[in-house]
Amino acid sequence: MQDFEFLEEPKPKYIGRRYLAGFIDYAIVNTIAFMLIFIMGTPDGEGNYHLNGLPALLPVLFWFLFTVCLETWFGATVGNSIVHLKPITLSGYASKDIF
Repeated sequence: MQDFEFLEEPKPKYIGRRYLAGFIDYAIVNTIAFMLIFIMGTPDGEGNYHLNGLPALLPVLFWFLFTVCLETWFGATVGNSIVHLKPITLSGYASKDIF
């Protein structure tokens, strides 16, 4: 794996906003995942719901589209946009504009 040389040690700048953005993103992902499981799942006698077969991949697919694809296509996730963070590359340039 390639080692990156930084001109200075990276600082945890905006760490609170970064945690908040991650919390927002995963709150949305988990809410949608639980809704999918509740709506499409089959209940058992103990109050649990189960997804079997291809529907079991829907929460994972939603996570991929919501986090990886949004950041790739738009340059930021919803959480990053809400807290006004703009992810940059290692070279220091923003890859795309936020929403």
